[in-house]
Amino acid sequence: MFNIPTISLAYLDTNELLRFGSVGESVQFLQRDLAQLGFNPGPIDGIFGNLTKSAVLLFQQQNNLLVDGIVGRQTKNTIKNLLKVDSKNVIVYTVQRGDTLFLLAQRFNTTVSAIMETNGLSNHIIYIDQRLLIPSTKEMPQPQQQQLPSQQPPQQQTKQQQMELEMLELVNQERVRHGLKPLIMDQNIVMVARLKSQDMIVNKYFAHNSPVYGSPFDMMRSFGISFRTAGENLAGSPSVIRAHTNLMNSPGHRANILNPNFTHIGIGIVEGGPYGIMFTQMFVGK
Repeated sequence: MFNIPTISLAYLDTNELLRFGSVGESVQFLQRDLAQLGFNPGPIDGIFGNLTKSAVLLFQQQNNLLVDGIVGRQTKNTIKNLLKVDSKNVIVYTVQRGDTLFLLAQRFNTTVSAIMETNGLSNHIIYIDQRLLIPSTKEMPQPQQQQLPSQQPPQQQTKQQQMELEMLELVNQERVRHGLKPLIMDQNIVMVARLKSQDMIVNKYFAHNSPVYGSPFDMMRSFGISFRTAGENLAGSPSVIRAHTNLMNSPGHRANILNPNFTHIGIGIVEGGPYGIMFTQMFVGK
């Protein structure tokens, strides 16, 4: 429908809102830039469809923006900041398990604040497989098992993380009480579960099948989550403990929590919606 776009960031300086259903050259530039930053928008065709919306939602979540799928001023500014960094002084790094901003700053001879500013981060939270732009020209050699017990500053947990960890503890208490192994929290699944909770709030529904992502299994696969078996619990409630109690009182949801075949879990809790807080538990067996 449209020609391949030339390099241009002009669309990022306009007040035009890009959202599901938008079409045109600005959408095509957006798709190109998302792809360049490591977020798959689907075909670069100038049509803001489901794949492009999924890429925008994931970009917003990983950059601590409002996760609404709409490309407005904040999202545009973050894209612009990431794209305008001088590539000669930047290393594109994919976050690995165990990485922290403090360790990456030491490894690449830079500072935590420089990494945060370059990537538009508002806190110290980073995710496995997240792509970061590291403002450095050389990597400092580090031993394989570096111990920094007193040097690493503590990372303050957000309210969202605290609620998710509280629910994880409640779930694993039930499993241990029934002679089952506790579930391991997988941050990649957490990101998908958060998107599902946000999607239910934004699109005003409460169901396993999403109008954007399809079934929970399709959604997990589309974000690269592999599994032998999987399940999903949904809840809407004003508190973690009430949501957990309601889930345990429901035979189907209780069966997922106590399923011996599940090994990992992602819990996504987002405030909002008609119930006050939306809860998504995604279970997988690997």
